[in-house]
Amino acid sequence: MMTKTRIKLAALPLLALLVGLLGAWAVGGSAWSVLGGFVASALVILASWQRAFANVQNALQSDAAVALAHETTARHDAELAETLYAQKENAESGQPSESGAADSEPKKPKRLAFFARGFRSGAGLFVAPFRLGAYVVLIVIFLALLRHNVFGVFSFLFGSFLALGALLVCLLIESKTRD
Repeated sequence: MMTKTRIKLAALPLLALLVGLLGAWAVGGSAWSVLGGFVASALVILASWQRAFANVQNALQSDAAVALAHETTARHDAELAETLYAQKENAESGQPSESGAADSEPKKPKRLAFFARGFRSGAGLFVAPFRLGAYVVLIVIFLALLRHNVFGVFSFLFGSFLALGALLVCLLIESKTRD
């Protein structure tokens, strides 16, 4: 029964899009604007929801997982500080590094891990590649509709609200079926 409900939930946004296209055709609006607004808004909404879901999952981590993450971060930061201090001392004394080129390879993943930790903790909350990509698609669709002279403001907004409404109804139905 759960599979049938999921199939119905997947069909609901498509049904809403079909109704919107028929509605735009009936009132003389631009069906391409409805389609563009629907697709672009659905992508933005889904990308934003994915980022919000990831933030909630991060917030719901257990205290032990958070403590372990802080301990690991502190250990990696201490190792990085020791490595940088050793490199600085070697550079000041004019001595070449003992390990040579073999030692430079393991340092790259540590540096990448350092930047990845910063991205996950602070900047990662605001920079979401999927959401940025969805906004790029929105802008491209908007400009393509303008270029072909089929952009209709009300049709585009109608398609956007159709996407929002269909996805909200899907969430409501899914939450009711879980209970």
